[in-house]
Amino acid sequence: MSKISLKHSGGNVVSLNAPTNAPGAADVAFKLPNADGSAGQFMKTDGSGNLSFDTVASNNTWVKLATTTVSSDVSTVEFTDSISGAFDTYKVYALSITQYRAVVDNHEIYARIKDSSGSYTSSNYQFRRMTDQGNYNSDNQNKFALTYNGVGNDTSNGGANIDEDAHSLMYMYNFVAGRRFQFRYETVFVDNSGSFRYQTGAGGVRVSTATTGITLYAATDNIRAGIFTLYGIVT
Repeated sequence: MSKISLKHSGGNVVSLNAPTNAPGAADVAFKLPNADGSAGQFMKTDGSGNLSFDTVASNNTWVKLATTTVSSDVSTVEFTDSISGAFDTYKVYALSITQYRAVVDNHEIYARIKDSSGSYTSSNYQFRRMTDQGNYNSDNQNKFALTYNGVGNDTSNGGANIDEDAHSLMYMYNFVAGRRFQFRYETVFVDNSGSFRYQTGAGGVRVSTATTGITLYAATDNIRAGIFTLYGIVT
């Protein structure tokens, strides 16, 4: 049984050995790639002895497309189709909002879609919010809300403790032309009285033009802090 041996200058040998059992009726020959692969790639065969490098396929069904971290006051946070993969690659998108706080106390979180003309402000938004205080329908609106009660912005000890903030996860569908944009969300937050709230909702926009983006903003004044992440979901 033969082998290929490579001796290191330190004296130890690395070897490539023939298989323990003899090959089948024919000899087995492998042809090496003519260049090195990229970091993290693996070597594969095409079944005819030709070897090449390839990238391991991701099993992750959530593909992170963009993240915006707000650490100083901004009027809006936007995700548009200028981002690779948004909004023409996946049938479902998710928007994660965490550690959200605004400048003004006791306010709602609002959102609008964008189309080819910019921010869509026509009164064609319809949504329903389910809360611990009851369910509320909103029709003929020019935006939709991710909360019913106002989000608090209380801090203690000079900002060392954040006592009131909000976290939300929104799923979005139908960005392509010919379909009406739809969404559903769940939001957990602390209101301006220090009470924990969990609220869900769903709705859509009565327009069939292509949706090219999503804009988030505070009902009053600016967004002060938060981490906003857009995902494409493989279906």
